[in-house]
Amino acid sequence: METGSDWLAPLRAAYSAPWTVAESWRARHGAVVGVFGRLVPRELFAAAGLLPVRLSPRRLSARGELTGDALPPGLAAELAPGPARVLAALLAGELDWIDFLVIGRDSESYTKLFYVLRELVNSRDHPTIPPIAFCDVLRTPARTSARYNRIRARELLETAASWGGDPVSEESLREAARDAALTAAEMRRLNELRTALIPTISGHDMLIAAGASQVLPAAEMRSAVAFAPGTAPAAKALRHPGRRVYLTGSGQDDPWTYEVLEARGLSIVGEDHEWGEDGLDHPAPTDDPLDGIVDARHLSLAGAARAGLAERTRHTASRARACAADSVLQIVFDDDEASGWEAPHLRELLGDEIPLVTIELEHGRRDEEMLAAAVTTLLGGNDV
Repeated sequence: METGSDWLAPLRAAYSAPWTVAESWRARHGAVVGVFGRLVPRELFAAAGLLPVRLSPRRLSARGELTGDALPPGLAAELAPGPARVLAALLAGELDWIDFLVIGRDSESYTKLFYVLRELVNSRDHPTIPPIAFCDVLRTPARTSARYNRIRARELLETAASWGGDPVSEESLREAARDAALTAAEMRRLNELRTALIPTISGHDMLIAAGASQVLPAAEMRSAVAFAPGTAPAAKALRHPGRRVYLTGSGQDDPWTYEVLEARGLSIVGEDHEWGEDGLDHPAPTDDPLDGIVDARHLSLAGAARAGLAERTRHTASRARACAADSVLQIVFDDDEASGWEAPHLRELLGDEIPLVTIELEHGRRDEEMLAAAVTTLLGGNDV
Protein backbone atom coordinates (compact mmCIF):
# COMPACT_ATOMS: atom_id res chain seq x y z
CA MET A 1 0.00 0.00 0.00
CA GLU A 2 1.21 3.48 -0.76
CA THR A 3 0.39 6.72 0.94
CA GLY A 4 1.89 10.16 1.19
CA SER A 5 3.91 9.92 4.39
CA ASP A 6 5.47 13.35 4.97
CA TRP A 7 2.99 13.93 7.79
CA LEU A 8 4.13 10.70 9.40
CA ALA A 9 7.83 11.64 9.68
CA PRO A 10 7.75 13.27 13.17
CA LEU A 11 5.51 10.48 14.46
CA ARG A 12 7.80 7.80 13.07
CA ALA A 13 10.80 9.53 14.66
CA ALA A 14 9.11 9.57 18.07
CA TYR A 15 7.87 6.00 17.74
CA SER A 16 11.23 4.56 16.68
CA ALA A 17 13.45 6.62 19.00
CA PRO A 18 11.52 7.64 22.14
CA TRP A 19 14.79 8.54 23.90
CA THR A 20 15.14 11.57 21.60
CA VAL A 21 11.72 12.82 22.72
CA ALA A 22 12.70 12.22 26.34
CA GLU A 23 16.01 14.05 26.05
CA SER A 24 14.31 17.02 24.39
CA TRP A 25 11.74 17.17 27.19
CA ARG A 26 14.39 16.89 29.90
CA ALA A 27 16.34 19.75 28.36
CA ARG A 28 13.30 22.06 28.33
CA HIS A 29 10.88 20.93 31.01
CA GLY A 30 12.17 18.37 33.51
CA ALA A 31 11.71 14.70 34.28
CA VAL A 32 10.51 11.73 32.22
CA VAL A 33 8.55 8.72 33.47
CA GLY A 34 9.00 5.43 31.66
CA VAL A 35 5.60 3.70 31.45
CA PHE A 36 5.57 -0.07 31.04
CA GLY A 37 1.99 -1.14 30.40
CA ARG A 38 -1.11 0.10 28.63
CA LEU A 39 -3.21 0.28 31.82
CA VAL A 40 -1.10 3.01 33.43
CA PRO A 41 -3.02 6.35 33.48
CA ARG A 42 -0.52 8.63 31.77
CA GLU A 43 -2.67 11.65 32.68
CA LEU A 44 -1.64 11.37 36.35
CA PHE A 45 1.98 12.01 35.45
CA ALA A 46 1.21 14.72 32.91
CA ALA A 47 -0.75 16.52 35.63
CA ALA A 48 2.40 16.48 37.76
CA GLY A 49 4.42 18.17 35.01
CA LEU A 50 6.19 14.98 33.96
CA LEU A 51 6.40 13.41 30.51
CA PRO A 52 5.06 9.84 30.51
CA VAL A 53 6.69 7.78 27.74
CA ARG A 54 5.39 4.28 27.09
CA LEU A 55 8.18 1.73 26.88
CA SER A 56 8.33 -0.91 24.19
CA PRO A 57 10.71 -3.83 24.75
CA ARG A 58 11.77 -3.31 21.12
CA ARG A 59 12.72 0.33 21.57
CA LEU A 60 14.65 0.78 24.79
CA SER A 61 18.12 1.76 23.66
CA ALA A 62 19.72 3.86 20.95
CA ARG A 63 22.28 1.08 20.63
CA GLY A 64 19.74 -1.37 19.25
CA GLU A 65 17.27 -4.00 20.42
CA LEU A 66 18.14 -5.70 23.69
CA THR A 67 17.43 -9.25 24.75
CA GLY A 68 17.29 -10.83 28.16
CA ASP A 69 20.29 -13.06 27.41
CA ALA A 70 22.62 -11.00 29.59
CA LEU A 71 20.52 -11.53 32.70
CA PRO A 72 21.53 -14.05 35.36
CA PRO A 73 19.94 -17.42 34.46
CA GLY A 74 17.66 -17.37 37.48
CA LEU A 75 16.17 -14.00 36.59
CA ALA A 76 15.91 -14.78 32.88
CA ALA A 77 13.92 -17.92 33.64
CA GLU A 78 11.50 -15.99 35.87
CA LEU A 79 10.49 -13.36 33.33
CA ALA A 80 8.70 -13.33 29.98
CA PRO A 81 10.74 -11.99 27.02
CA GLY A 82 9.36 -8.42 27.10
CA PRO A 83 9.87 -7.77 30.82
CA ALA A 84 13.27 -9.50 30.60
CA ARG A 85 14.38 -6.99 27.99
CA VAL A 86 13.27 -4.10 30.20
CA LEU A 87 15.21 -5.50 33.13
CA ALA A 88 18.29 -6.09 30.96
CA ALA A 89 18.14 -2.47 29.74
CA LEU A 90 17.86 -1.16 33.30
CA LEU A 91 20.76 -3.22 34.61
CA ALA A 92 22.92 -2.24 31.63
CA GLY A 93 22.20 1.45 32.12
CA GLU A 94 20.56 1.70 28.69
CA LEU A 95 17.40 3.27 30.14
CA ASP A 96 19.25 6.26 31.53
CA TRP A 97 16.94 8.51 29.48
CA ILE A 98 14.10 8.00 31.98
CA ASP A 99 14.06 9.42 35.50
CA PHE A 100 11.31 7.24 36.97
CA LEU A 101 9.56 4.00 36.06
CA VAL A 102 5.96 2.90 36.56
CA ILE A 103 4.80 -0.64 35.76
CA GLY A 104 1.19 -1.53 35.05
CA ARG A 105 -0.67 -4.63 36.12
CA ASP A 106 -1.31 -5.59 32.50
CA SER A 107 -0.34 -9.22 33.08
CA GLU A 108 1.26 -11.46 35.67
CA SER A 109 4.60 -11.12 33.87
CA TYR A 110 4.49 -7.34 34.38
CA THR A 111 3.65 -7.81 38.03
CA LYS A 112 6.55 -10.21 38.42
CA LEU A 113 8.90 -7.64 36.86
CA PHE A 114 7.87 -5.12 39.51
CA TYR A 115 8.54 -7.59 42.31
CA VAL A 116 11.98 -8.39 40.88
CA LEU A 117 12.86 -4.72 40.54
CA ARG A 118 11.64 -3.96 44.05
CA GLU A 119 13.95 -6.59 45.49
CA LEU A 120 16.88 -5.36 43.41
CA VAL A 121 16.28 -1.79 44.60
CA ASN A 122 16.10 -2.96 48.20
CA SER A 123 19.46 -4.70 47.78
CA ARG A 124 21.02 -1.30 46.94
CA ASP A 125 23.42 -2.98 44.50
CA HIS A 126 21.88 -1.62 41.29
CA PRO A 127 22.21 2.18 41.03
CA THR A 128 21.00 2.15 37.38
CA ILE A 129 17.44 1.33 38.47
CA PRO A 130 15.42 4.56 38.90
CA PRO A 131 12.64 5.05 41.47
CA ILE A 132 9.78 2.69 40.59
CA ALA A 133 6.03 2.50 41.21
CA PHE A 134 3.32 -0.06 40.49
CA CYS A 135 -0.02 0.80 38.89
CA ASP A 136 -2.43 -1.71 40.37
CA VAL A 137 -5.58 -1.70 38.21
CA LEU A 138 -8.12 -4.50 38.61
CA ARG A 139 -10.24 -5.28 35.54
CA THR A 140 -12.98 -7.33 37.15
CA PRO A 141 -16.45 -5.77 36.60
CA ALA A 142 -17.27 -5.20 40.25
CA ARG A 143 -18.00 -2.10 42.32
CA THR A 144 -15.41 -3.15 44.87
CA SER A 145 -12.80 -3.21 42.08
CA ALA A 146 -13.82 0.31 41.04
CA ARG A 147 -13.32 1.50 44.62
CA TYR A 148 -10.01 -0.32 44.90
CA ASN A 149 -8.78 1.22 41.63
CA ARG A 150 -9.62 4.74 42.79
CA ILE A 151 -7.69 4.25 46.02
CA ARG A 152 -4.67 2.93 44.15
CA ALA A 153 -4.90 5.74 41.55
CA ARG A 154 -4.87 8.41 44.25
CA GLU A 155 -1.80 6.78 45.76
CA LEU A 156 -0.16 6.76 42.32
CA LEU A 157 -1.07 10.43 41.90
CA GLU A 158 0.70 11.17 45.19
CA THR A 159 3.76 9.35 43.86
CA ALA A 160 3.60 11.38 40.64
CA ALA A 161 3.40 14.58 42.70
CA SER A 162 6.44 13.58 44.74
CA TRP A 163 8.36 12.86 41.54
CA GLY A 164 7.26 16.17 40.04
CA GLY A 165 8.15 18.09 43.17
CA ASP A 166 4.78 19.81 43.79
CA PRO A 167 1.26 18.78 44.81
CA VAL A 168 -1.10 18.11 41.90
CA SER A 169 -4.13 20.40 41.91
CA GLU A 170 -7.55 19.29 40.74
CA GLU A 171 -7.31 21.82 37.91
CA SER A 172 -3.98 20.34 36.75
CA LEU A 173 -5.58 16.90 36.70
CA ARG A 174 -8.62 18.23 34.87
CA GLU A 175 -6.36 19.92 32.32
CA ALA A 176 -4.42 16.70 31.76
CA ALA A 177 -7.71 14.86 31.22
CA ARG A 178 -8.85 17.51 28.72
CA ASP A 179 -5.52 17.25 26.91
CA ALA A 180 -5.87 13.47 26.68
CA ALA A 181 -9.44 13.85 25.38
CA LEU A 182 -8.30 16.20 22.62
CA THR A 183 -5.59 13.76 21.58
CA ALA A 184 -8.13 10.91 21.61
CA ALA A 185 -10.36 12.95 19.29
CA GLU A 186 -7.46 13.30 16.85
CA MET A 187 -6.83 9.56 17.01
CA ARG A 188 -10.51 8.91 16.24
CA ARG A 189 -10.24 11.21 13.24
CA LEU A 190 -7.18 9.33 12.00
CA ASN A 191 -8.95 6.05 12.51
CA GLU A 192 -11.85 7.26 10.38
CA LEU A 193 -9.39 7.92 7.56
CA ARG A 194 -8.07 4.36 7.96
CA THR A 195 -11.48 2.65 8.19
CA ALA A 196 -13.16 4.59 5.38
CA LEU A 197 -14.38 2.56 2.42
CA ILE A 198 -11.80 4.53 0.45
CA PRO A 199 -8.99 4.89 3.05
CA THR A 200 -6.37 7.62 2.89
CA ILE A 201 -4.01 6.15 5.49
CA SER A 202 -2.91 2.56 6.08
CA GLY A 203 -2.97 0.33 9.12
CA HIS A 204 0.81 0.72 9.30
CA ASP A 205 0.42 4.51 9.45
CA MET A 206 -2.16 4.15 12.20
CA LEU A 207 0.11 1.89 14.28
CA ILE A 208 2.94 4.44 14.05
CA ALA A 209 0.56 7.22 15.10
CA ALA A 210 -0.78 5.09 17.97
CA GLY A 211 2.74 4.44 19.26
CA ALA A 212 3.75 8.09 18.91
CA SER A 213 0.65 9.21 20.82
CA GLN A 214 1.99 7.33 23.84
CA VAL A 215 5.41 9.00 23.60
CA LEU A 216 4.97 12.61 22.48
CA PRO A 217 3.62 15.41 24.65
CA ALA A 218 -0.07 15.81 23.81
CA ALA A 219 0.23 19.20 22.11
CA GLU A 220 3.10 18.03 19.90
CA MET A 221 1.14 14.92 18.94
CA ARG A 222 -1.88 16.92 17.86
CA SER A 223 0.27 19.34 15.90
CA ALA A 224 1.91 16.47 14.03
CA VAL A 225 -1.31 14.72 12.98
CA ALA A 226 -2.88 17.95 11.72
CA PHE A 227 -1.31 17.27 8.32
CA ALA A 228 -2.57 13.71 7.91
CA PRO A 229 -4.16 12.89 4.51
CA GLY A 230 -7.85 13.61 4.55
CA THR A 231 -7.57 16.99 6.26
CA ALA A 232 -7.38 18.74 2.88
CA PRO A 233 -9.56 18.46 -0.25
CA ALA A 234 -6.57 17.10 -2.17
CA ALA A 235 -6.31 13.95 0.01
CA LYS A 236 -5.56 10.90 -2.12
CA ALA A 237 -6.91 7.41 -1.59
CA LEU A 238 -4.47 4.57 -1.05
CA ARG A 239 -3.59 2.54 -4.08
CA HIS A 240 -4.92 -1.00 -3.91
CA PRO A 241 -6.36 -0.86 -0.38
CA GLY A 242 -6.71 -4.67 -0.29
CA ARG A 243 -8.85 -7.09 1.71
CA ARG A 244 -10.10 -5.47 4.91
CA VAL A 245 -8.77 -7.25 8.00
CA TYR A 246 -9.24 -6.64 11.72
CA LEU A 247 -6.22 -7.57 13.87
CA THR A 248 -6.52 -8.98 17.38
CA GLY A 249 -4.52 -11.09 19.85
CA SER A 250 -1.12 -10.31 21.34
CA GLY A 251 0.22 -6.76 21.32
CA GLN A 252 1.87 -5.81 18.03
CA ASP A 253 4.41 -3.05 18.53
CA ASP A 254 6.54 -3.94 15.50
CA PRO A 255 5.47 -2.03 12.37
CA TRP A 256 7.24 -4.69 10.30
CA THR A 257 4.28 -7.02 10.88
CA TYR A 258 1.85 -4.47 9.46
CA GLU A 259 4.19 -3.75 6.55
CA VAL A 260 4.38 -7.43 5.59
CA LEU A 261 0.64 -7.98 5.85
CA GLU A 262 -0.29 -4.87 3.88
CA ALA A 263 2.39 -5.36 1.24
CA ARG A 264 0.84 -8.78 0.55
CA GLY A 265 -2.63 -7.46 -0.14
CA LEU A 266 -4.32 -6.85 3.21
CA SER A 267 -5.71 -3.59 4.57
CA ILE A 268 -5.62 -3.52 8.38
CA VAL A 269 -8.69 -1.45 9.18
CA GLY A 270 -8.74 -1.97 12.94
CA GLU A 271 -7.15 -3.65 15.92
CA ASP A 272 -7.77 -4.16 19.62
CA HIS A 273 -4.41 -5.45 20.76
CA GLU A 274 -2.59 -3.58 23.52
CA TRP A 275 -0.56 -1.36 21.17
CA GLY A 276 -3.53 -0.11 19.19
CA GLU A 277 -4.81 3.36 20.04
CA ASP A 278 -7.78 4.60 18.02
CA GLY A 279 -9.23 7.02 20.57
CA LEU A 280 -12.43 5.03 20.99
CA ASP A 281 -11.74 4.07 24.62
CA HIS A 282 -10.98 7.57 25.86
CA PRO A 283 -12.03 8.65 29.39
CA ALA A 284 -15.50 10.16 29.65
CA PRO A 285 -15.79 13.63 31.25
CA THR A 286 -16.65 13.28 34.95
CA ASP A 287 -17.16 15.69 37.85
CA ASP A 288 -14.06 14.26 39.47
CA PRO A 289 -11.55 13.85 36.61
CA LEU A 290 -9.96 10.90 38.39
CA ASP A 291 -13.18 8.90 38.01
CA GLY A 292 -13.11 9.04 34.22
CA ILE A 293 -9.37 8.38 34.05
CA VAL A 294 -9.64 5.29 36.27
CA ASP A 295 -12.76 3.88 34.63
CA ALA A 296 -11.19 4.12 31.19
CA ARG A 297 -8.53 1.62 32.33
CA HIS A 298 -10.77 -0.46 34.58
CA LEU A 299 -13.33 -1.05 31.82
CA SER A 300 -10.93 -1.21 28.88
CA LEU A 301 -11.39 -4.23 26.61
CA ALA A 302 -8.19 -3.69 24.65
CA GLY A 303 -5.60 -6.42 25.12
CA ALA A 304 -6.25 -10.04 26.01
CA ALA A 305 -9.20 -11.12 28.14
CA ARG A 306 -7.54 -11.54 31.51
CA ALA A 307 -10.93 -10.80 33.04
CA GLY A 308 -14.20 -11.20 31.18
CA LEU A 309 -13.67 -13.49 28.18
CA ALA A 310 -17.25 -13.12 26.88
CA GLU A 311 -17.15 -9.30 27.03
CA ARG A 312 -13.77 -9.19 25.37
CA THR A 313 -14.72 -11.42 22.42
CA ARG A 314 -18.02 -9.57 21.93
CA HIS A 315 -16.00 -6.36 21.81
CA THR A 316 -13.69 -7.77 19.13
CA ALA A 317 -16.55 -9.10 17.00
CA SER A 318 -18.43 -5.80 17.30
CA ARG A 319 -15.40 -3.69 16.35
CA ALA A 320 -14.62 -5.97 13.38
CA ARG A 321 -18.15 -5.50 12.04
CA ALA A 322 -18.12 -1.76 12.70
CA CYS A 323 -15.09 -1.24 10.45
CA ALA A 324 -16.52 -3.53 7.73
CA ALA A 325 -13.76 -6.12 8.05
CA ASP A 326 -13.81 -9.01 5.61
CA SER A 327 -11.80 -11.20 7.99
CA VAL A 328 -10.23 -11.24 11.46
CA LEU A 329 -6.58 -12.18 11.99
CA GLN A 330 -5.58 -13.26 15.48
CA ILE A 331 -1.83 -13.32 16.13
CA VAL A 332 -0.89 -15.06 19.38
CA PHE A 333 2.63 -15.02 20.81
CA ASP A 334 3.88 -18.23 22.37
CA ASP A 335 4.21 -16.60 25.82
CA ASP A 336 0.66 -15.19 25.77
CA GLU A 337 -1.79 -17.77 27.03
CA ALA A 338 -4.65 -15.31 27.55
CA SER A 339 -5.07 -14.35 23.88
CA GLY A 340 -5.27 -17.99 22.83
CA TRP A 341 -8.30 -18.56 25.08
CA GLU A 342 -10.34 -16.17 22.96
CA ALA A 343 -10.26 -18.05 19.65
CA PRO A 344 -13.12 -20.60 20.11
CA HIS A 345 -15.62 -18.08 21.45
CA LEU A 346 -14.59 -15.42 18.94
CA ARG A 347 -14.97 -17.88 16.06
CA GLU A 348 -18.48 -18.69 17.26
CA LEU A 349 -19.45 -15.02 17.47
CA LEU A 350 -18.11 -14.19 14.00
CA GLY A 351 -19.78 -17.23 12.43
CA ASP A 352 -19.61 -17.65 8.68
CA GLU A 353 -19.98 -13.92 8.11
CA ILE A 354 -16.38 -13.00 8.99
CA PRO A 355 -13.70 -15.73 8.72
CA LEU A 356 -11.20 -15.97 11.59
CA VAL A 357 -7.57 -16.96 11.05
CA THR A 358 -5.38 -17.67 14.10
CA ILE A 359 -1.61 -18.08 13.98
CA GLU A 360 0.93 -18.54 16.79
CA LEU A 361 4.30 -16.84 16.55
CA GLU A 362 7.42 -16.94 18.69
CA HIS A 363 7.57 -13.69 20.66
CA GLY A 364 9.95 -11.23 19.04
CA ARG A 365 10.66 -13.35 15.97
CA ARG A 366 9.95 -11.92 12.53
CA ASP A 367 8.40 -14.95 10.87
CA GLU A 368 7.50 -13.83 7.36
CA GLU A 369 6.66 -17.35 6.25
CA MET A 370 3.93 -17.72 8.88
CA LEU A 371 2.52 -14.30 8.05
CA ALA A 372 2.53 -15.13 4.35
CA ALA A 373 0.60 -18.34 5.02
CA ALA A 374 -1.98 -16.38 7.03
CA VAL A 375 -2.36 -13.88 4.17
CA THR A 376 -2.91 -16.69 1.69
CA THR A 377 -5.66 -18.12 3.89
CA LEU A 378 -7.27 -14.72 4.41
CA LEU A 379 -7.29 -13.91 0.71
CA GLY A 380 -8.73 -17.35 0.01
CA GLY A 381 -11.48 -16.78 2.55
CA ASN A 382 -10.86 -20.06 4.39
CA ASP A 383 -11.07 -20.65 8.14
CA VAL A 384 -8.09 -22.12 10.01
